[in-house]
Amino acid sequence: MMRPLAVLSIGSLSPLGSNSAAIHSAYQQGRPQFGDRQPWAARLTEDAESACQQAVSGHRAYRHLDRSTQMGIAATRLAWSAAQHLTNQSASVCIGSSRGATGLWEQNHQHFLAGKKVSPLSSPTTTMGNLSSWVAQDLSIQGLAVDQSVTCSTAIHALIQANAWICAGYADCVVTGAAEAPLTPFTFAQMKALRIYADQSAVFPCEPMNRQRNSLILGEGACIFVVAPAPFRGQIAQIIGIGFAREQIDHPVSISDSGNAIRQSMERAINDANLEADDIDAVVIHAPGTVKGDLAELEAMHAVFGAVLPQLISNKWLIGHALAAAGAFNLELAILACKLGHCPYSAFRIDVPQFSRPISRVLVNATGFGGNAASLIVTV
Repeated sequence: MMRPLAVLSIGSLSPLGSNSAAIHSAYQQGRPQFGDRQPWAARLTEDAESACQQAVSGHRAYRHLDRSTQMGIAATRLAWSAAQHLTNQSASVCIGSSRGATGLWEQNHQHFLAGKKVSPLSSPTTTMGNLSSWVAQDLSIQGLAVDQSVTCSTAIHALIQANAWICAGYADCVVTGAAEAPLTPFTFAQMKALRIYADQSAVFPCEPMNRQRNSLILGEGACIFVVAPAPFRGQIAQIIGIGFAREQIDHPVSISDSGNAIRQSMERAINDANLEADDIDAVVIHAPGTVKGDLAELEAMHAVFGAVLPQLISNKWLIGHALAAAGAFNLELAILACKLGHCPYSAFRIDVPQFSRPISRVLVNATGFGGNAASLIVTV
């Protein structure tokens, strides 16, 4: 990493809300947002849903877009309007999604199977590049507009790509992050086929780092950042270290018991920031609620930090796993924790030895299918 990245603003639509005050309040209340519908899922709040619908209501073409793209447009508008001292002439877009236009693709395929006429827009509105392209169109951004898709670590990889563009001089600022709308019948079926979906009620239906049961629950949302070289006037946080790694796998969903890729990505992020492991105050863990994946991440953290870990923070017990957007929501939580100097909630506890001290540097993790992992270090 040639220089730190300044985070200038955040635009977030999630099951916690659509503005910083609502999101902070939801964390403090500590109520899982899964509702009582089956299968369990975390859906946008009413205000976040309203913000999404308002953003796309004024443009006829937006009605034909997938929900993931609509959320991406809405969240980007929030982020861009909050950023200052920027022009769309010098900006680029690097936004990602793990599954892309899932809902729209399933809808078009159902029409096809039913013998109905296939829409001529079915192809252009379901391509993976649709997300960044429409965000760039919406803001009249003239720079690069590229989608990332690196499974559940997509958002962090998008930020890494944004950093590379800025360092290479291809952009003065980048709109980056991820959007995901996976609450569709076939996506639920896929997760259940993996036997990782939560199937029993509990105080916390999704329990990251539970050693006894798989408890993944899907969530939806979009979280977008505007980033530029640091320092930058009006910045709200800095990303001071990045790391990424890949490990060899035996089959599409395998992961090493020791979490080799996530260990290496954490070590590289710490080295990139010119820090020691002891300098990290907290870790926003990826841990989606799968026993094997969560424990591999735990083993990796012990390898990096020792027997007693920094404070472990998660939001998946509240909002589930938003796939590509999960890393972006993790970064949003890390920035909030740095601003407060402590974890914004008290309800959920991870039962491993951890030290507790004021939070000023947070490591953010993300992993995904394919044996990949990525980490960031953020501070304010």
